[in-house]
Amino acid sequence: MKKTYSIFVLAFVLMAALASCGGGKKANSGEGKDSSSSASSGNSESEGSSESSQSGGSSVADPKMAEVIQTYCDDFSSFKYKEVKSLFAPNVKQYIGMKNTTGEALANEAGRFLSTKRFVAYSPDLDELKVNGKTATVPINIEWAGYQTRVSTEIEFNDDYKIVSLKELKTLPPKYDNLKTSSKKVVETYQGCDHTNKKEGCTHYLAAYQVVETAPSNAVKDSINNYIYKALDAPEPSEAAVRKFAKNFIKGFDEMRKSGSVMSDFVSDSYGSIRNMGKYATVSVSTSGYAGGSHGFESIAVANFDLNTGKKLALIDLVTSEEALKKIATKIFRKLNQIPDDKTINQFGYTIDDNEKFVFANSFALKKNQIEFYYGRYEAGPYVMPPPMLTIKYSEIKDLIKKDSILGDKVK
Repeated sequence: MKKTYSIFVLAFVLMAALASCGGGKKANSGEGKDSSSSASSGNSESEGSSESSQSGGSSVADPKMAEVIQTYCDDFSSFKYKEVKSLFAPNVKQYIGMKNTTGEALANEAGRFLSTKRFVAYSPDLDELKVNGKTATVPINIEWAGYQTRVSTEIEFNDDYKIVSLKELKTLPPKYDNLKTSSKKVVETYQGCDHTNKKEGCTHYLAAYQVVETAPSNAVKDSINNYIYKALDAPEPSEAAVRKFAKNFIKGFDEMRKSGSVMSDFVSDSYGSIRNMGKYATVSVSTSGYAGGSHGFESIAVANFDLNTGKKLALIDLVTSEEALKKIATKIFRKLNQIPDDKTINQFGYTIDDNEKFVFANSFALKKNQIEFYYGRYEAGPYVMPPPMLTIKYSEIKDLIKKDSILGDKVK
């Protein structure tokens, strides 16, 4: 295997407290009633604003609320937990399951929970934002590797547009229905050990992923599913092939154990997800674990597929000049990875370099407002250096985006 694994820690104990941050848990009937009555308790002027925003499908009454909600989601997507706390009032009445708390406390909990996840993404559907006085209700799409949900979220603001309450009302169906997916889970363990018990070792193989069941065409379905199974190292695109691979993984451990060459448990954890964005879908598969050697292994595979044709999108399908994009990316890369002005990217320790020698990661995701590149181990530097970060906002490359591409609406 060419991958390196570190065990994904699933902090389920925080799921309820952070459901709007990814718990996806339905509010109970009592909370639903409280939320509803709170949202409709405004004065007549507020009610008029609410009717206006609901009929239009978005909040035209108070764009500042939309700005705060977008920032909240952007900060979580970018792991900016310290920045998140500044969006909240000094005293927060409720944050999902946490009551009478502070912005700092909830930001710390969110950071502790989400820092173990890969491909974290929060995206509000602001075109469905509804406002009633100082209370906003908006669907928020939340995902990380192996998990997705869409939650109706009620957010109450004070006069300074600081969040004083954030409640999860209910889970919602996906926004787009042109792609139907199902979840798969393959688990193999050595001698029936409990792989969920993190206190005791357990050699295991785990793959939790999604596949496409129905799509606009068979070409779309096959392109996405083939990519997922290939990322899982399955010899053919089927669940049976993944199970066979899992059994071989355990068998390999057992053979090495019998030879006396195994010093610790073998672990392989893979998580895959499909994000339907309407015109395209972003597919991600992340694997981590340990299978002998001096360190673990990890791999990351992210691709974007045109839902009309099934084509896997390349950068050249999206921008007019990859060379021009490299120059912009160099500046952003240097800033994000804190490279001093007196050193080139290569001199700082990476195997890539500035401008024309810049190399983009093989994996990238088309998010709502930006492109995120995911560098794997060894792709941009030695193992001792953590994979670098690179996020490019569409607003920073609007002159390069092809108007007839999937991203054409970003430049209108």
